[in-house]
Amino acid sequence: FPYSTLFRSYRDSINLYIDILGKKRFEYDKMIQKLKGGIEKLKSTNKLVEELQKSLTELQPQLEEQTKKTEIFLKQLAIDTEVANEKERIVQKEVEQVNIQAQAIKVVADEAQAELNKALPGLREAEEALKALDKQAISEIRTFTSPPDAVRFVMEAVCILLGEKPDWASAKALLMTTDFLDRLNNYDKHNVPENVLKKLRTYTTKPEFEPDYVAQKNFACKSICLWCRAVDNFCKVNKEVEPKKKKQAEMTEKLDVAYKELAVKQAELDKVRRNLANLQKECDETMQKKENLMKEMDLTKKRVENAQKLTGLLADEGVRWE
Repeated sequence: FPYSTLFRSYRDSINLYIDILGKKRFEYDKMIQKLKGGIEKLKSTNKLVEELQKSLTELQPQLEEQTKKTEIFLKQLAIDTEVANEKERIVQKEVEQVNIQAQAIKVVADEAQAELNKALPGLREAEEALKALDKQAISEIRTFTSPPDAVRFVMEAVCILLGEKPDWASAKALLMTTDFLDRLNNYDKHNVPENVLKKLRTYTTKPEFEPDYVAQKNFACKSICLWCRAVDNFCKVNKEVEPKKKKQAEMTEKLDVAYKELAVKQAELDKVRRNLANLQKECDETMQKKENLMKEMDLTKKRVENAQKLTGLLADEGVRWE
């Protein structure tokens, strides 16, 4: 071969060797970096395992403490719930009893009012009749020098009710007063003394003490007669109703006491309910913390297990890589 050809062949061989050497070095460097990365990964994984195990060690007593707290809260919650339920049963029972008392009072009040209502129409009729009287009608009665017995009886009955002497002279004096009709219209029929009613009934029981009969003698006197009879009848009914009204007052007084006692117990129940709600909230928060710790421990355990599997599988390889 010529010298130039031989030199060129030698140079090409050298260049090929250099190219192959460079490629091999690059491949080796790349492999070395991979192995270093794997070794670092194994080391970091082992370190992570240690940290996770340490974390598990720290979490365990926290979980135990939170578990104890949860058990304490649950026990107390059960006790307080039973107390609240018992108080609620007591209050509910008292509410029912108070409602029964209130209903009983209403029955008595309704009965008393029903009895009084029987007398009220006649009383209102008499009061309306009085309103129809005027000064001329009163003067007409007063003009009698010797009034008919029916007129005299009516006016003497009025005198008795108004606390005056029951005679014609006193009756005429009453008729002359400017407030005569006002005294009749505003008469306190609820508090008529028993002795006055006894005297009044010596007149109202007379045969002549009839409105229609009195009207024949003097029409204005008929209205006053109606009023006297209505007052007498109202007082009779009121006397019969009085025991019921007294019973109603006594029952109402007892009911007021029961309402006050019930209000105190309801306030206590509200306080117990508020405390129970606060305890329930604390218990829920404690249970949530416990669940969070359990989830955190489970997740940490799984991470430890996975990391240990990885390091276990690659333990021999790690030695070879080193």
